[in-house]
Amino acid sequence: MSTKVTIKLIETIRQDRSKGFMPAEIAARYGVPAHTVRHLTRDIKPTKRVFLDDRSEEILLLVGQGLSQREIARRLGVTSSAINKALARMEWKAAA
Repeated sequence: MSTKVTIKLIETIRQDRSKGFMPAEIAARYGVPAHTVRHLTRDIKPTKRVFLDDRSEEILLLVGQGLSQREIARRLGVTSSAINKALARMEWKAAA
């Protein structure tokens, strides 16, 4: 099921893409096809991604509940590789 693309949604999609979110992440978040996101944002050069450091407690809580990285990513609206990197970063900080 696809979401109707409104002017407000287009603006939100473009803002998310300019913040560095990947088209697949944005598509999953707003229920639109990834090719639509790519088309709407083809002129945007994304900035560097923000780390998930501010959501580390939430991520650890979900890990503690036994959820997979894929499921955590789905719930937080990010890719599973973003969760993997966030967990690795937390481990690296804890070891320092």
